[in-house]
Amino acid sequence: MGIVLTGKNLVRDLLTGNSTDTLTTGGVGVLTTAWVESDTGLFGGTTQIDACDAVTGWANAGDANAETLNTTAGERQEGTGCLNLPMTFSAGSGTWSKTISTQNMAADKLYAWYYIADKSALTDATDAVRIILGTGGYTNINNYDFARDNLNNGWNTLLVDVDTATSTGGTGADETDIDSIRIKVKADSSISTNNQRMDNWRFLSAGTDGVTDSQNAFDSTDVASDKVIKIAYTLANTESNGYSVSEFALVDTNGDLFLREVFTGIDKDANTQLQVDSLIYIL
Repeated sequence: MGIVLTGKNLVRDLLTGNSTDTLTTGGVGVLTTAWVESDTGLFGGTTQIDACDAVTGWANAGDANAETLNTTAGERQEGTGCLNLPMTFSAGSGTWSKTISTQNMAADKLYAWYYIADKSALTDATDAVRIILGTGGYTNINNYDFARDNLNNGWNTLLVDVDTATSTGGTGADETDIDSIRIKVKADSSISTNNQRMDNWRFLSAGTDGVTDSQNAFDSTDVASDKVIKIAYTLANTESNGYSVSEFALVDTNGDLFLREVFTGIDKDANTQLQVDSLIYIL
């Protein structure tokens, strides 16, 4: 049995403390026992650099073979495709590069999805995979390194603080004037077809991510003769990777937090899915 309309209003008041407020992700599903899900989207409002839905503009060098478009369902992370990054071992490293429209990334974070089927093919080094941002090409660059030991077999989120480079070249990139992106991979053997891929390069301001990155659901059911609303906050294994997750909450239209659950930070990666359940009983 679902909650009657009066009960719905009382629950809404309980959550917001103000009968004139409405919940951004609430007020749905409470008249039925069926789950209703709402996902506000990974990382909120990012600026996409390259969706990797086409090979346009990318160039390869070194051991890197030409990138190829992969539109196979289940092998991409976003959009209609990702790019395969095959390599033929020779000198031990290869790059894929692209010139982009100038972007101001100062104080921002940059993300790219990177897939490796078997990371043992990579060189056992602290710079097995490197993200490179350049100004005016690749004379003045920032390097951001990822050790093989810190990568997983499968999809990885390559997350960098743009202002904190591992190393620089030339005078370093001007973070307010980034016009070139590159990924460099060091490998000890050839990597074929879709065993190495990338997807969805994007960036955003450091203070805006993770705020609305929870997926939540309402479920109203009978427990004995009582009514209960179950609110489940979940983060799938594709979301928020590279973060230490420390809280969940509902957000109303004023930006206030309700039913906030705070806990010791959990380092989130692609092998982890999180869920926190809250129960509200109406007697």
